[in-house]
Amino acid sequence: MSSDTLSTVETALAEAPLDTAISKAKRRLVWFVVLLYCVAVLDRVNVGFAALTMNKAVGLSAAAFGFGASLFVAGNFIFEVPSNIMLGRVGARRWLARIGVTWGLLTMIMSVVPGERSFYVARFLVGAAEAGAFPGIMLFLSSWFPKAHRAQLNALFLLSIPITNAVSAPLAATLMSLDGWLHLAGWQWLFVIEGLGSILVGAATFLFLTDRPAEAVWLSEAERNALQDALAEEHKDSEVPQTSTIRGALLSVPVILLGLTYSGINLSMVTAAFWMPQIVKAAGLPTTEVGYAVALAFALGAVAMVFWGRRSDRTSERFYPAFLIAALSLATIGHFSSGAVLWAIPSRYLSGIGAAAGFATVTTIAHVVSAAGLSAIGIVKDSTGGFQDALLLVGVCFLITPLGMIALQRWQKKGKS
Repeated sequence: MSSDTLSTVETALAEAPLDTAISKAKRRLVWFVVLLYCVAVLDRVNVGFAALTMNKAVGLSAAAFGFGASLFVAGNFIFEVPSNIMLGRVGARRWLARIGVTWGLLTMIMSVVPGERSFYVARFLVGAAEAGAFPGIMLFLSSWFPKAHRAQLNALFLLSIPITNAVSAPLAATLMSLDGWLHLAGWQWLFVIEGLGSILVGAATFLFLTDRPAEAVWLSEAERNALQDALAEEHKDSEVPQTSTIRGALLSVPVILLGLTYSGINLSMVTAAFWMPQIVKAAGLPTTEVGYAVALAFALGAVAMVFWGRRSDRTSERFYPAFLIAALSLATIGHFSSGAVLWAIPSRYLSGIGAAAGFATVTTIAHVVSAAGLSAIGIVKDSTGGFQDALLLVGVCFLITPLGMIALQRWQKKGKS
């Protein structure tokens, strides 16, 4: 046997345990974190559907609803970095379980808010409880899968967002149809049932997840070693300097630029999550059809994230609602597609506890922009009577994304020169 042939055989034998380890990890872990974030998305966006009847029942103006929505993001903003640092210290299994159970409980409490102030407090607490969920899951995936697999897995994970948003619309319509059952309004049932689902999935997280490859008893010793070696080799051979401290991550130029880049994407996503049902209803669709129109927009976003470039035909008898839904669909396609690419970048610059702080810092910077944007949408809507100017504001803010990415590319080139 020639030396070249022998070398090829040895390489194949060395890669075999790594391939099987990655395959097993995908089957065991990825679908579960997708499920976990699906229930998070449900509890994040259900307030947008509840608002169709809740706002009148509780006495919320558009400005008050927008401010409450921004307080959810503010809760994320304040606790995102501390939460993710705790996840890095105690492990994803324990901390993600804690997050899921507490946000589920607080979502259920949303069903008994009697007025404006209690709505503000409840939304802030739900946001605080959920803080760390998204960057924590992204960090968890980066600790399990080599970079050659991360973009694909990020897209698969992020696919949970548009799919859940699409499913949440008809689900919300079904739950709100329980109006009057056991003396609860439909919007109250929406919070109760979806909050209970989060509690159950959060509890299952503690039993199901494995923090790191070294602890995976469901992998063979050869598979565990191969996966750990591959991840360690990546950090050692990184093309750019990596930050492994909390302070370094908080002050890192790439992290700050990625945070600005993500700001436009995140504002677009939370605008769709919190305001889309009311925007669609304002276009003239009856409440019973709003859920299906919103589902269409998010379904198109999900398709585009996997099959970039494909478009769906618009089928509606009314021109203006059809035009609006098509525009919202294109916006949804843009923010989900760009988000899948962006989250493959941070692990190039971060490692260790610095990665925990850095991933959360990216989302924290984005939350600042999103909180201001969500509040501004409600104020503009109340002052103008429509959503046109508010959506123009969101479109302008989305320009932060390409500008941030251009700045990051120039910074990286300057560092190499």
